[in-house]
Amino acid sequence: GGYQGFGSFHSENVAELMRNPARLLASPLPLPPAATPPTLPLPGTEAMRKAFYLDPSWTFLNHGAFGAALRAAHTEAERWRELQESQPLRFFDRTLLPELVRVLCLLAPRIGASRPGDVVLLQNATTALNTVFASLRKQLRPGDEVLMLDIGYGSVKTMLRRLCADTGATLVLVPVPWPLLRGEADVLEAVQAQLTPRTRLAVFDHVASNAAVVLPIAELAALCARNLHGRAPADPTLVLVDGAHGLLAHPLHLDRLERAGVHFYLSNCHKWFSSSKGAAFLWTAPAQQHLLEPLIVSHGAGHGLTSEFLWDGCHDYSAWLVLPAVAQLWDALGASLNSQKSTTTSSTSSSSSSS
Repeated sequence: GGYQGFGSFHSENVAELMRNPARLLASPLPLPPAATPPTLPLPGTEAMRKAFYLDPSWTFLNHGAFGAALRAAHTEAERWRELQESQPLRFFDRTLLPELVRVLCLLAPRIGASRPGDVVLLQNATTALNTVFASLRKQLRPGDEVLMLDIGYGSVKTMLRRLCADTGATLVLVPVPWPLLRGEADVLEAVQAQLTPRTRLAVFDHVASNAAVVLPIAELAALCARNLHGRAPADPTLVLVDGAHGLLAHPLHLDRLERAGVHFYLSNCHKWFSSSKGAAFLWTAPAQQHLLEPLIVSHGAGHGLTSEFLWDGCHDYSAWLVLPAVAQLWDALGASLNSQKSTTTSSTSSSSSSS
């Protein structure tokens, strides 16, 4: 009987679905198979250019700003919207929530997260950042310090200034020497010099947007993990990594980052991943999940992290639902490139042996 598993929905209990992902992943998608399964052409080809909607009179390089959606992502999103509108009550009441759990179960391994329940879906990185900062208001006190590099993203500085104004904490902007003559060592020394017993939160970019620098986030997290000053390990300097540019641009191993001392990691899916706009993820280490509160309270409140974030009202969820299909496209392209590389290497070796 419905109206028991999740608020007023005729859907199974979300927590139960998360505990038994094999059954869910083995079930067929509610979408009919695409007439022509999409593929991605090789990079650098005219066919790859046509895989996007981009104006051919431009050479588009800046996926880091607002991205550019693959045609295949747009088409897949439209298929989900058509399914939704073919029977809206059935879709939202019975189909949507299990499918969103499926998305989480497929996305988590891709980003190196062994527990899908550590990941929630949101609209964009800005929403994810505001979610974490709003959740931490109760944790900060006057005299506490919040640390961020001075090359960090402008809107994040604005968010942190507001957080500090509301809590009485102090924002510490770490001056990064430029140019980085010694590379990562310059960044690590600059942060080490600013860490104090009062540092309660540190925010680092994975890729500094304006400076286009990939930061040593594992090493920075390890520095913060050692910044205890008599506090128990269970009361660490919290570390948030703003990975807005991370997904697909860099390999993600969130379980490893957790061991290094990262507590929150977020990324957009519309930038380098080239999915439909309106999808991002937020990963939270288990020990900090009790701190996290959604900005929107709805049916799942009080029933665990996944339930609290999975449903935030009636809107277009297609940008979340297309993520596994887009991931499959990139995986297939990677396999094709690796196969091509292996063939080329094998041919070269044969030629060298013959000569």
